[in-house]
Amino acid sequence: MKFAVVTSRLALAVVLGAAGMGLVACGESATVDASPSASSSGAADVAVGQYKAVDKLCDYVDLKPILAVLPTITEELASEDGPADGIQFCSGDLGTGPGDDEQGTLNLYLEVFDDTAAAKAHFDYFYDNNKSISGAKPLAGIGQEAYTCAVPSTGTDTPTVRVLDGNAVLTAEWMLLTTSEVALPSGLYEALTETLRTLMANLQKA
Repeated sequence: MKFAVVTSRLALAVVLGAAGMGLVACGESATVDASPSASSSGAADVAVGQYKAVDKLCDYVDLKPILAVLPTITEELASEDGPADGIQFCSGDLGTGPGDDEQGTLNLYLEVFDDTAAAKAHFDYFYDNNKSISGAKPLAGIGQEAYTCAVPSTGTDTPTVRVLDGNAVLTAEWMLLTTSEVALPSGLYEALTETLRTLMANLQKA
């Protein structure tokens, strides 16, 4: 996991430095061919939430949705310091099998803002930019707004789902450990989405 996490967080740091803003944006030249099609006009099935920072993000993660697609865990989830101040971060290795070409690092991020306006401005900034440079696509049915994209990486681009809900922005990604190009498992974007959905519900109970 360590190599993948460092690489992912380094990429985030580059984005942060260039943009002068917080967390994750999908990188340049990303495509989202494997993502579900959706319209931003679709009604969300999750009420606008109110979130607060938590000490250990992993304590609120339910792996059932992602394990349906990536059933083999090789490194348990662990909460770590985020790539920037104000970001809660949870990471672990899992995949379709035990091999390096089957494993990836699941990264989950939580950003909590003082109010909903600040959260939306942050989300909109990255979404607007990534529609043109990353092939970001709207995803309906979760939170207030959401999108999918694929962060450029050596080999296979990293599938990513990002959600705005109330005063928070949440992100899930699965970064392959191999530098070879491999096919993503079917249903991965949906599994990332459902993982975020359960995380949101658990965090709102915190």
